[in-house]
Amino acid sequence: MLTLLTYPRNGAVFSLSPFCVKAALLLAFSGQSWTRKDLNNPSGMPHRKLPVLRTPGGLVPDSSAIRAWLEQQGTDFDAALGARDRAQGQMLIRMAEDTLYFHVVRDRWDNDAVWPLIRDKYFQEIPALIRRPVTGAIRRSVHKGLTF
Repeated sequence: MLTLLTYPRNGAVFSLSPFCVKAALLLAFSGQSWTRKDLNNPSGMPHRKLPVLRTPGGLVPDSSAIRAWLEQQGTDFDAALGARDRAQGQMLIRMAEDTLYFHVVRDRWDNDAVWPLIRDKYFQEIPALIRRPVTGAIRRSVHKGLTF
């Protein structure tokens, strides 16, 4: 059985991480049987990020590697596409994941108008009394990682 290690649900949303949602959709489209396991802290994961797929052969970190692993198992996500359409699809994926994603992250973490909502939704398990100082440190760390 495959297990998708993912960030928890937030209300009706599968996960607040678009990459965890992508991995879940890939698994659903692959037809493989799988379960989810929610984690809040990915520090013990191979890239210190989620999603990670637990397979009989070990851990597969990153949604793109999960897709590649599922394709190695026989899933063809692009069966109806010709070579040109496959190439364009890969181009769009890379553009979205390698460029646009960072704009979304910056808007979530650096936009002072959005930050209170993100802080209280993402970190609701942290007691309110210490939430601001703890999340402030996390926010500064994310900001530092986004600065080129």
